[in-house]
Amino acid sequence: MQFGAVRKKEAALDSEKLKNIQSWLSDKDIQNIRAIDIKNISVDMDLIIIGTATNERLAIAAAEYVIEKCKEYEYEVRGMEGKSLARWILIDLTDIIIHIFLKSERDLYNLEKLWSDGMPVDESGS
Repeated sequence: MQFGAVRKKEAALDSEKLKNIQSWLSDKDIQNIRAIDIKNISVDMDLIIIGTATNERLAIAAAEYVIEKCKEYEYEVRGMEGKSLARWILIDLTDIIIHIFLKSERDLYNLEKLWSDGMPVDESGS
């Protein structure tokens, strides 16, 4: 692969997995959940999911719940970062990266703008 080249994936987005994750985040009162398909602009990920927690305790509870449900559904969980401060928690599911932010952190890092070349994915997975 040449420097700067972007890999193309043949596999379609796993809409059931996306719907499950969005539902689990919603179950734990995560707000403003957005999914962005980045498989055509990233060599490492297919999708990012971004949501906002109203406080640190909620962010931790939501992250732990999502990891528990992912294991139950046998989705590979590679790791979690940011739990100690709980202002921005990242969950790595290999093909999907979940970001749970406090509002101030989400506004500061503005991942939606950073990944604006990606395709927003609606709740139906398309």
